[in-house]
Amino acid sequence: SFANDVAAPVRDSILRDSATIIAERRAAVLDTTRSDHARLDALLLLRPIAAPPTTLDETAVAVAVQIGTTSPDASARKKAWHALLGVTDPYIAAPLLDALANDAEDDVRAEAALVLATFAEQPVVKDALRNAAAEVPSKPPAPCCITFTVRSAARLSLRTGVEPIDAVRGAVLDESLTPRERLVLKRTDGRVTSLDELGDEAGRGVFAIG
Repeated sequence: SFANDVAAPVRDSILRDSATIIAERRAAVLDTTRSDHARLDALLLLRPIAAPPTTLDETAVAVAVQIGTTSPDASARKKAWHALLGVTDPYIAAPLLDALANDAEDDVRAEAALVLATFAEQPVVKDALRNAAAEVPSKPPAPCCITFTVRSAARLSLRTGVEPIDAVRGAVLDESLTPRERLVLKRTDGRVTSLDELGDEAGRGVFAIG
């Protein structure tokens, strides 16, 4: 399966027409006989070809929202919201706010908070993020993982409008967060920054945590 996963994109880029590939992936997104994860995988594969994510059509966006709001699988709900990072369609704001407020899984709520960064200047979104940013995490992150909590994701999204590097630096230096929360060097667009990009002060802060 690993070899196939490596070979498939090479085959597609060299031997197949991109319009055909996009049509097949859109068909897979709409195919309700597939699992939620399979449909989302097809949607995520649309993004590199149909970049930027704002070019995702309304149908694909609606599928992601439907899975994010109704799937019994928390990992599928999280993936659905992740698929909408950077999407500016105002239709997604209300279901994201509902997920942030009401989803039973903190990982899903944190992902919703990150995606809401796109709408952080809207008063209702800003208020919801501020409430989330003041939460005390209900449980510590898994020992194996450095991941966003709801409050660290919300605080990062509230820094929308400053340079992404500055937003991550602010999280690293935020001593009201736990050490694990401060060590998530991700931007709201999903890109992971390196410590070198954040400057000496952030480096000293991480050294002090160590």
